[in-house]
Parts: sequence; structure tokens; C-alpha cells
Amino acid sequence: MVKLLEDIVVQQNTFIFDKHEYIFALLVNLIVVCVFRLIWALKKSG
Repeated sequence: MVKLLEDIVVQQNTFIFDKHEYIFALLVNLIVVCVFRLIWALKKSG
């Protein structure tokens, strides 16, 4: 599930050509993945 999400994130990044947008999108994607993993870890432990 996490791997699938990361693949989608990578695919989205390939469509962004402007460097500033790319960096911003990369940061947003990183936050999304971190939050998703945090929720995943909490669900697993709970």
C-alpha cells in the first residue's frame, strides 16, 4: 500500500517541469508519505 502510494507520487512528479513547482510538490509529497506512514504505523500498533 505504501509502495503504491510512493509510485503514484513519483508519477505525479514526472509531470512537473518548473523547478520551483517541482521542489514544492516534492516537499508536499514527502509530507503526505510521512503522514501516511505514521497513520499506517499507528493502525498496525493499535
